[in-house]
Amino acid sequence: MKQLIDPGMVERLMLFLAVGGPLMGLIAGMLLGAHERHSLPKMIGGMLFGALATVAYGMWRAYGSITNFLGLGSVANLGLQLTVFMVLGIILGAIGFRISNMLKRKLVN
Repeated sequence: MKQLIDPGMVERLMLFLAVGGPLMGLIAGMLLGAHERHSLPKMIGGMLFGALATVAYGMWRAYGSITNFLGLGSVANLGLQLTVFMVLGIILGAIGFRISNMLKRKLVN
C-alpha cells in the first residue's frame, strides 16, 4: 500500500517554501503596501515573514538530525529540542521586536 505523502515529497515542499518563501513574502508585502505612502515596512515585513519558511526548513532538518542521533524517545532528545527551540524563539522574538521598533521609528520620522 502506497502512502499519500512520503518523506521525499515533504522534503521537496519544505525546500520549495524555504527558497520561495522570502520572495513570496516580498511580493505580498509589495501588494499590501502598494497604495500606501510608506510601502517599505510592508515589503520588509512580508519578506521577513516569508523568511520564516527558511528558518522552519532549517529547524525541520535539525530536528530530524537530532532525533535520528539521540533517538525519538530519549530524555536527552527532549531536553535538547526544548533548549534549541526555546533559544531560537527568544532570538527570533528579539530580532522581530527590534526590526518592528526600527520600522515604526522610520515611519514617524
